[in-house]
Amino acid sequence: ARAGQRFHLDPFQVEFLREFWRRRPDGRRVYQVGLWGMPKGCGKTPVAAGLGTHAVVSETDAPEVYSIAGAKDQAAICHGFARDNIEDGRLAAWLDAGSTISCPEHRGEYTVQSSDGDLGHGVNPSAAIVDEWWLFQHRKHRESYNALAKALHKRSGRSWLLAITQAGFDLSSQLGETYEAAMKHPQLEVLSDGFLRVVRDEDAGFLCWWYGLPDELAGEVDIEDPAVIRACNPALWVDPRDLIAELRRADTDELDWRRLHLNQW
Repeated sequence: ARAGQRFHLDPFQVEFLREFWRRRPDGRRVYQVGLWGMPKGCGKTPVAAGLGTHAVVSETDAPEVYSIAGAKDQAAICHGFARDNIEDGRLAAWLDAGSTISCPEHRGEYTVQSSDGDLGHGVNPSAAIVDEWWLFQHRKHRESYNALAKALHKRSGRSWLLAITQAGFDLSSQLGETYEAAMKHPQLEVLSDGFLRVVRDEDAGFLCWWYGLPDELAGEVDIEDPAVIRACNPALWVDPRDLIAELRRADTDELDWRRLHLNQW
């Protein structure tokens, strides 16, 4: 909806980023890992691409920034957003934007990592973006996440991983396990009439920020109610009328529609 326009953060994006980016009094990050769940088309990937670019520019100790997804082509979408932003703006004077985005001054690189996790170990990530975590279905996918998430301590207090995703088909996945643990967390906050669920586990350095229709409300609300669709889709450029029309089309399966547009498992 905003292709070709100057990028501005919407209030719901600012709210999440202000929490995810918080620092302790000594300058260390509060959260090392963030899980940001929203329906399709709510602008997760462009924001993540901006954060990856920020890391390769702002960190000065040869930063390593990685994008991974269930397939390398999927991860390249996020990387492509970053590359286009650089080529079309003033950052082109600081960064070389090719298949690898590099910052010569800081000896930093922003690359797409293979989803073959057995080959992913040995990295020293400053930042990592896990795009559409619901697609991680196999052992090698799980290991690709582990290779990054379990290496964050190498740059203690500074490195971070952000998983951006919509809900999957079922909970039998690495994302599903993490989601279930978050929904059972003693610090779970139920906000926005149940359509936003937040976990701020500062001790563990984990933040979950999940928009969507929870199971306990699924049988109680009208999924064609524009207010319900808006509550699940905080991006104002998503027009509930378009999604209602899509639901009524002959080529639409309701369960697919619920997963993609209400972020419902």
